[in-house]
Amino acid sequence: MSNKPDLRDQSNCKLFADDTNLIGVIRNPLDLTTLQGDIDCLVRWAEDWMMDFNVDKCSYMIFNNKYFDINLKMNGLDMCKTEKERDLGIMISSNL
Repeated sequence: MSNKPDLRDQSNCKLFADDTNLIGVIRNPLDLTTLQGDIDCLVRWAEDWMMDFNVDKCSYMIFNNKYFDINLKMNGLDMCKTEKERDLGIMISSNL
C-alpha cells in the first residue's frame, strides 16, 4: 500500500501532518470529472489507512475571474466553496 494516494497526473496532492491539499486545474468538464475522481481516490486511500476526512472541514477554492459551475462532493456530500482559507498559518484568498 502506498503512503501517498495514487492520483492522476492533472492533480497535485500535498500532505502535511493532518492537513491534505488537492490542487487541480479545471479547463473543461472532463477536468472536473478527473478532479472529482481524485477526491474519491483520496477518500478510499484514507479508508485503507483507517482514517477519514471530516467533510464539514473540507472545502474548495476557485482561483479564476470567470464563472464556473463547480460542485464537488466528498463521501456523497457537497463540499463547501470558500473565498479564503488559512493553510499552515498563511491566509489564502481566491482573488490573490
